[in-house]
Amino acid sequence: MRPSTAFLNETDFSQNAREAPTSSPTYDISAPDTAARPPEYEQDSADPDDTTTDNAFSVQTAAIDSIDGLRRLIADAEVEIVQLGRGRLDGSLTKATFPQLAFSRTDFSLPLRTSGILGTTNLTICMLLDSQGRSTSWARELRSGDVFVAAPGDNLDAVWGERSAMAGISISPQDIASMFAGEPVLSDVDYWTRNHHYACEPHLRATLATRVLEIAAWLERHTGLSTAAVDFWQRCLIEAFTSIFVRSTPRQMGETIPSALRLVRQVEEYLQLHVNRAVHISEICAMLQTSRRTLHRAFQDVLGIGPIAFLRHHRLCSVHSRLRQGDPSNTHVTDVATEFGFLEHGRFAHHYAALFGEYPSQTLYKAGMPLQRAS
Repeated sequence: MRPSTAFLNETDFSQNAREAPTSSPTYDISAPDTAARPPEYEQDSADPDDTTTDNAFSVQTAAIDSIDGLRRLIADAEVEIVQLGRGRLDGSLTKATFPQLAFSRTDFSLPLRTSGILGTTNLTICMLLDSQGRSTSWARELRSGDVFVAAPGDNLDAVWGERSAMAGISISPQDIASMFAGEPVLSDVDYWTRNHHYACEPHLRATLATRVLEIAAWLERHTGLSTAAVDFWQRCLIEAFTSIFVRSTPRQMGETIPSALRLVRQVEEYLQLHVNRAVHISEICAMLQTSRRTLHRAFQDVLGIGPIAFLRHHRLCSVHSRLRQGDPSNTHVTDVATEFGFLEHGRFAHHYAALFGEYPSQTLYKAGMPLQRAS
C-alpha cells in the first residue's frame, strides 16, 4: 500500500556530523571468509541497483493562501485544523512520494491547532524545524529538531506557533522496522505502533533541521531520479528523522560482537557487489543483521575510522571513477555526485579535493583530454 501523503523518510546526515564516539555513534549510511559470507539481501519489488528512472517518485509543491487552502491540501488525513492567530494564513506545502514512504514539509505564518488521525495504517514521524511561538505535541513543548511519532490510528494533539516550519514522513510500521534490522529496539514492529516524543540534543538541533530543509529543497528541484537513487534518498530521510532515536536507545546488554575484521570484510564485499550506486548504512545493517553500534566499533577497531567516513570515501572513489570514464560533453558533475548521495555540492567538492588533490571538474576535464604519447 502506497503511504499517505498527508500533512505531517551519504546527502547525508553524516556529511554534517562528526564521527561519534564508539559508545554513542551517529549513523549514516560495505568480505573473504566464504563461510561467513552474508546472506543475499532480500529486496522488495524495486531493485536498488536499477539505474532507470523511478516513476513511483514524485514531488509536488503548493502555496497556502488560507486555512481552507491548507485543509484542501491535507484532505487525505482525518485532521481538524483551527487557526489561532489573526490575519490571512499563508505558507507552502511540499509533498514527495517514495515507494515506501511519503515526505512532506510545510511552513505557515499563523499559529494553528491540529487534532485528529494522520494515518490509520501508517505511522507519522514529525520534526519541528523552526517556530517563533510556542509549539507542542500532546501538551509537551517542541523545539527545533524535536521529533514525535504519531502511531497508526492514534489521535494527534498539537499546537504550532507563529511562523512555524515542520516536516514529516509517513511509513508503515513494518517498513520502518525493516530499516533497523539488527537494532534490538527499533527493529521491533510493536515499537512503531506506539506514540513517542524525543527531545533533540541541543548541539544537534541546527544540524538536523538544516539537513531536512536541504533535502526538501533539493527534492523540489529533482524529479528524474533512478530507482537506486530513490532508495538511497528515502533511507537518508528516515535517518534524518530518526537519528535521535538511535542515540536515545539503551545499549543491549550482553550483545554479541562478531569478529571486527570479518564484519568489515563483509561490508567491503557488499559494496563491491553494488559499486555503481550509493549504499546506506541501514541497508548494510539489515543485510548483516547487526546494530549500528556494533558496526561502528568494528570499523574503529580495524580501520581507525567509523563507517560513516569509510562509506563516504568509498562513494567519493565511485564518483572519481565515473568522472574519469565520462564524456565531458554529456557528463555533469552535479548529476554524478547526486547519484552517489552527495547533496551539498560545495561540501562534496571539498571532500573530493581533500581526497584526490583535484576538484571533480578537473577530473572530468582530464577524461576528455586525448592520451599523450610519452616522448
